[in-house]
Amino acid sequence: MPKLFENLWAKLAALLLAFLLWFHVATDKTFQYETNLELTQIGLNDELSLSAPPPDEFRIIVSATGKRLLRSDWKKAGLRLMIDRSRPGRAKINFDQDNLTLVKSDNIELINIISPRDIILEFDRKIQKEVPVSSTVTVIPDQGFVISKPDSLVPNQVTITGPRKLLNSVRFIETVPDSVAGIRNNLSMRVPLVYPDIYGLEIFPDTISYIVNVSPVKTRVFSNISIQMINKPSQTDSALLIQPDKLEIRIGGIPFIVDSLKPDIFSATVNYTEFDSLGYAPIELTVPPSLSIISQSADSVKLIRE
Repeated sequence: MPKLFENLWAKLAALLLAFLLWFHVATDKTFQYETNLELTQIGLNDELSLSAPPPDEFRIIVSATGKRLLRSDWKKAGLRLMIDRSRPGRAKINFDQDNLTLVKSDNIELINIISPRDIILEFDRKIQKEVPVSSTVTVIPDQGFVISKPDSLVPNQVTITGPRKLLNSVRFIETVPDSVAGIRNNLSMRVPLVYPDIYGLEIFPDTISYIVNVSPVKTRVFSNISIQMINKPSQTDSALLIQPDKLEIRIGGIPFIVDSLKPDIFSATVNYTEFDSLGYAPIELTVPPSLSIISQSADSVKLIRE
C-alpha cells in the first residue's frame, strides 16, 4: 500500500513552492485589461469653471504586467482629464491619451479609450462672491425657558466660487436643517451648509457656528388693564356696560423685555357683535410677539344694560 502521508509536510511545501513559481511567472507577463474607471481629477484654466459635469467614468483598456494589474490603488485613484481651454462658451472635447491619463499609472499604460470618445461641455468665467447665511436650525427651549437673544451665525457670510451665470442667481446659502429641543443653557454648535445644485460650486467655509442664548422665563403681573368694547351701537335705549371691565394678567418672556414693559402696551378688547344669547363675549388680549400670556383673570365678559 502506498505511503501517501509519508513526508507529508515536505510534499506540501514542494507544492506550495511550485504554485508560487507558477504565479510569479504567470503574473510577470503583460496583459491587456478592459475596465471602467471614475474621473476623479479635472485640470482646467484657473479663470474658467465648468457649468455642467463631465462623464462620471470611462470605459478604457490598459496594459501592464499581471502583478501591476492585481493592485487596486491605481483603480481607486481613477482618471485625470486635462482640458486646454482659455475662454467661455461651448466646446466639443475629444478624449484621447493626451488629455485623459491615469492619476496613478505606476507602469500601467492607458492604450485605448472605448467610451465616451467625446462630449460637448459648457465653460464659464469663474467668479467669487460673498453671500449671507440663512439659518434653518430650530431651537425649542425647555419649559420655563426662553430664547433671550436672536440666534447668531459665525460667520454670517461665506464666499462661494463657481461659474458666473449660475452664481448670479445665488442670493444666500442655507444651513442644513436641524432641530434641537429641551434646551436650558446657551447653545453653540457647528452646522454644515447646504450646497446648491450647481456643478463645481465651492463654499468657504462650508460649516459655521450656530449660537443661541437661553435664559429662564421671567414673569410679571399687570393689573387694572381696561377692557374696551368695540363695534357697539352708536345709539341704544340703555347704557352698555361690561363685567368685569378690568383685567389682571401674568406675562412671561425674556427678562430684560419683561422688566421694560409698561401697562399701556397691552390691549384688551371685547367685540359687541360677538355677544352670545346669554350676554357673554370673549376677551381679545393683544401682547407683543416676544411675550407669552401665562394666565389672565378672565376669558370673557358679560354685557350689562342699564
